[in-house]
Amino acid sequence: MASVKHSPNLKIEPTPGIHPEALAEILKQLKQFAKDGAGVMLITHDLISALEIADRIAVIEEGRTVEISEAKAFEGKGE
Repeated sequence: MASVKHSPNLKIEPTPGIHPEALAEILKQLKQFAKDGAGVMLITHDLISALEIADRIAVIEEGRTVEISEAKAFEGKGE
């Protein structure tokens, strides 16, 4: 992943339009970053991908935070 090679502090929407195998690799690397102690904030419209790595999820509508919950509260909503 060239875009994270130099350990940037912020990645915004890294997943749209990505081949499923590449997406799986990105999510794997984000999980590893978190496991290694890095803070990971994934900004995405893809709830299913977010559920794969998130501890907590914030929902933002029209620039306002409308909900912040544990990720498990969102399970089943992304289908």
